[in-house]
Amino acid sequence: MSSKNKISAMISVTLGQSLWGISYLFTRIALQYTNIETLLSLRFLCAFTTLILLSFLGKIKISIWQKEKQSKYYLLIFAILQPLYYLLESNGILLTNTAFAGITLSITPVVAIFIGHFFLHEPTSLKQFLFCLLPIVGVIIISLSGTEIGAIQPLGILFLFGTCIVAALLNLTNKKAATYTPFERTFVTVLAGSMVYTPLALHTSHWNIAIYFQPLQSPLFLISLLSLAFLCSLSANTLVNVGAKELSVAQFSIFLSLNTVVSMLSGVFILHEPMPLISLFGAILIIVGIFFVGTCDV
Repeated sequence: MSSKNKISAMISVTLGQSLWGISYLFTRIALQYTNIETLLSLRFLCAFTTLILLSFLGKIKISIWQKEKQSKYYLLIFAILQPLYYLLESNGILLTNTAFAGITLSITPVVAIFIGHFFLHEPTSLKQFLFCLLPIVGVIIISLSGTEIGAIQPLGILFLFGTCIVAALLNLTNKKAATYTPFERTFVTVLAGSMVYTPLALHTSHWNIAIYFQPLQSPLFLISLLSLAFLCSLSANTLVNVGAKELSVAQFSIFLSLNTVVSMLSGVFILHEPMPLISLFGAILIIVGIFFVGTCDV
């Protein structure tokens, strides 16, 4: 891979993960008006409808079936893992607490390194592995500095560790399905999300369509929903998918830690939340770790 392609991929993933970090802000606002199932359902349906419209107008081309069989398998697994990730993560946080969840999920890059090494035979240097530990420490510092430790249930721990494994497998299957365009991979993820979360949302709404669409009456919810659909489910997914093809699983996964930094900074500058000095130190560790894992040679 040329250095130009690698730099472009890193910029693309940085932008994508930054948008994911901002998504937490919009999610917090939207959840004041509805539950997580309804929010995810409306978000994915909005994104899916947009892609169908763009494809119909000829702005993008989506050709799912005209690929080799093995790529289709990886794409299918990639699509299935996406909604599973959200289910495990949301329930894991629900049954533990934000601090513990942040600490546990921070080990995802390490899990991804081992998966990339054993399944894709990607070389990983000792230097990369050591620098990979910096973002983990940074996430732990930020998580502990802003949240008190609360009740932690064993089932929640299992959900969170399952989230780490699924997140690492998502990175693996995303790379293996890279024969599909970034838009095509985004298409199957929002389709899968719509198919999984819409029945769940309707169930929580007692199959009452009026209750299901009721949050749309709030302008603030509508703004948050559109931001999540267009900025995150479409733009962020596509940008991340662009980078997944060029970067190794280890390099790609380390950018997940960037979510924590952007989420924290968006809370500070938009919601005017306090930021302890120790959290700033944690953010610096994350950025330094990402830079060196992404740039050092194996």
